[in-house]
Amino acid sequence: MMPDSGILVIVLLVVGMGILRWRQIRLKSLSGEPVTDALLGANELEQHARDLATRHRISGRTFSRGQRLPDPSATSKALKGIHGEISKAVRGGYSPSPAGEWLLDNFYVIDAGIRDIKGSMPPGYYRKLPKLTNGRMRGYPRVYALALDLISHTDGHVDTEVVELFFAAYQSIAPLSIGEIWAIPTFLRIGLAENLKHLAGQVIHTQRQRQKAHEWLDTLLQEARNRTVGVEELLGSRTRSLRRVNAAFATELLYRMRNEGAESAPLGEWLDGRLAAIGTTAEDVVHLE
Repeated sequence: MMPDSGILVIVLLVVGMGILRWRQIRLKSLSGEPVTDALLGANELEQHARDLATRHRISGRTFSRGQRLPDPSATSKALKGIHGEISKAVRGGYSPSPAGEWLLDNFYVIDAGIRDIKGSMPPGYYRKLPKLTNGRMRGYPRVYALALDLISHTDGHVDTEVVELFFAAYQSIAPLSIGEIWAIPTFLRIGLAENLKHLAGQVIHTQRQRQKAHEWLDTLLQEARNRTVGVEELLGSRTRSLRRVNAAFATELLYRMRNEGAESAPLGEWLDGRLAAIGTTAEDVVHLE
């Protein structure tokens, strides 16, 4: 049975996955992407598990080093950096998104749980786990591949019922070893922690873009006031530095433009043109937000 601390960490990770996705703006060209796939209902998930069981092939070797798993220390370091950056912004007066607030409130519990992962999977235990010999997860433990598959097809919303349903369906075709069954909670935590890291990366990317937009507009408006010229006269020179406007940057500008009133009105036409260049509109951006 999983210890209470392990249950708490998984619950926080699952809740966090949902909060981090809430009001998430889809940004292009991000370096890390969370594990996602087509969402499946209970019956579809069971059938998918059975299909996997018929396709999986495992090594007959008792001991196998296998592919390197994600490093919990690296995940912890990445989240610590993101937490620190959000905290610094908040101290400077920035209002974080609900996802950012969640990271601030739960960071220390999550970080402790992630650091604890390393101790729950000794190298000797890992080497004994059956490894896949086919598919894109070749060389990884079969149970780790299953954990990632479950996370991807539930958008990270895993609970006891879903876990039991998925693995029972798999074992109706291909039974798992006792060692694999005991490793399920650990590999779910590893997979969820990696997803959380990627989603947190998206949160901080959005925050940086919002801050960039805020500072850019402040500078533009201040220069217009100092030189007693219209904003439209400055747009030509000031906008050349903006190679591309993404959804997060545009959203912050739209909110600021509403608050600034007539002074920032000339930005509207320019922003519409920039949004059209990335295949969206101001209305679409506001709807996504």
